[in-house]
Amino acid sequence: GRGVDVRVVNPFLQRHEIPSSRGPYLSALRRGVELKLPVPQGQRDVDGFEALVKLVEALKEANETTARTYLRYLLCGFLRLREDAQISLVRVQHLDLNQYRQLLNRLLATPSGGRIPMIVAIATFQAIQAYFELDWEIEWQDINAPDIARNTGGDLTVTRDGEIILSVEVTERTIDAERVRATFRTKISPLAINDYIFFFTAAKPDEGAMRLARQYFAQGHHIAFLALEDWSINILGTLGPEGRRHFSRSVLEILDRNDVPREVKVAWNQILEAVVIGSY
Repeated sequence: GRGVDVRVVNPFLQRHEIPSSRGPYLSALRRGVELKLPVPQGQRDVDGFEALVKLVEALKEANETTARTYLRYLLCGFLRLREDAQISLVRVQHLDLNQYRQLLNRLLATPSGGRIPMIVAIATFQAIQAYFELDWEIEWQDINAPDIARNTGGDLTVTRDGEIILSVEVTERTIDAERVRATFRTKISPLAINDYIFFFTAAKPDEGAMRLARQYFAQGHHIAFLALEDWSINILGTLGPEGRRHFSRSVLEILDRNDVPREVKVAWNQILEAVVIGSY
C-alpha cells in the first residue's frame, strides 16, 4: 500500500496541482494494520478508518459501472479542491529560442477552449509594445464574448490615440469564405478597420477565404491569415532575449488573473517543466 501511495497516488496529486501533503497518506494507518473491522487499537481517526474499510468492501463487490461512477466522483472531488486552491505558476528565468518554440508548440496543442491561443497572441503584442516602447493601447476581451455588443473589432484590438491600428481574431476553427464575409459585414466595414488579421492554430484558411480576402483588398481592406505559432516564434526571435523576457512576463501576468481557469495554469506548469527538463 505504501508503495502505491508513494509511486502512484501522491505523484498523480502533485502533478495535477491537487493540494496534498508530499508525505505518504498511509502513514496515518499505524502499526501495519489490516483494513478490516473492528477498528484496531491505536488508530487516531476511528471514524475515517471505519469509513475507509466500508468503502473498500463496497468497491470489491461493485460492478464496473459503479466503480467508474465512484472514480468520477472522486476525481470531481479532487478538482473541487484544486479550484479552491491558489495555483503557483512555474517561473523560469531564461529560455532559449528553441525552448520557446517547444513551449509554444505544446501550449497551442493543449485544449483550452481558445484561451491559450489568446494568451499567446496578447503576450506577443505586449512584447512588441514594450520592446519598441510603442504608444499602443492593446485591448482584448474574454473568450466567447460577443464582439458586436462590446463594439470591438475582434478578439484583440490595437489602437493609438483612440484610432484602430489593427484588429485580430484568434481562432481554432476553420476559416472559410462565410466566416470572412460575416467578419467583414459585422466588424471590418462598420468600424472602418483597415488592417485585420486572422490568427489560426490548426487548419489553414480554405481557398474561398483567401479569394474573398483578395476581393476585399481591392476595396482597400487588408485581411491577412497567419499561423499563430509561426508568427509568435518569429517575433520572439526578432525581439531577442529582452523581448522574450517581456513575453514571458506578460504570459505570467495574464495567467495569474483570477478569471483564468486553473486547468490552463496547470497546463502551463506541466509543459514548462517538461520543456526545461527535456532540454538537459
